Amino acid sequence: MKKAIICVLAVVLAMVQLLLVEPSQAVNCVDVDKSLLPCITFLTGQVPEPAGGCCDGVKALKGMVTTTADKRQACNCVKQAAAHYQNIKDDAVSSLAGKCGAPVSFPISKNIDCNSTCLAFLVMLALWSCSAGSRGVLLNDVEITMLARHEQWMYLHGRVYKDATEKEKRFNVFKENVKYIEQFNKGGNHPYKLSVNEFADLTNEEFKATRNGYKGLCLEDKLARATASTFKYENVSAVPSTMDWRKKGVVTPVKDQGQCDFSGLIRA
Repeated sequence: MKKAIICVLAVVLAMVQLLLVEPSQAVNCVDVDKSLLPCITFLTGQVPEPAGGCCDGVKALKGMVTTTADKRQACNCVKQAAAHYQNIKDDAVSSLAGKCGAPVSFPISKNIDCNSTCLAFLVMLALWSCSAGSRGVLLNDVEITMLARHEQWMYLHGRVYKDATEKEKRFNVFKENVKYIEQFNKGGNHPYKLSVNEFADLTNEEFKATRNGYKGLCLEDKLARATASTFKYENVSAVPSTMDWRKKGVVTPVKDQGQCDFSGLIRA
């Protein structure tokens, strides 16, 4: 009973702490910009891993943050800095601290409400600390960073869980999937890279269950077939031996097929 009361007080204290804090004077957005400038090539996908100068900046940013006000200000500064550049990758932004081995205690993302997310993170961390404490488990910096990444991921993909038990279960799956992705990418012997997407809180079995099996045609496919006209070769006198359909605008980027059972084929 005492533990339950302490946990409730911890949650209330976390909420009051964030709502009452004044804007931080310790964290300056100009300094944050300078710290993250060497990271641009990684954040825009030009290089697969952050350079040493980038990680030095992330570690410097971590050192700036000590209070709750610092966390909220740092979150806003990172968001503001990311808005200055085009083609910033969300996955790269959220994975930056982990890749540099400098876990930070605030959300890092270019599309996030720093006020509400910091509040959610503090409340969630208080609950997790109570839960972990009751099991005799201590949360380290890496675990805290992963919790923050999961909160960012939930925000970006609109994921909501029915209760705390389901959230803890999905967090553990998310954590293992992220570890696998990072280890795979660090291997460096693959012609492609993995990234954290909207399926990151599903096990392999759960993902396969959502994709396997006949689902029937999607409504949009049925409508497309009903209204499509038949293609005919009319007035063709000279046919080229080869054709690069990419230059004709026919080949589109990779798309999420969803539950449709037919994607169509183009043969040259």
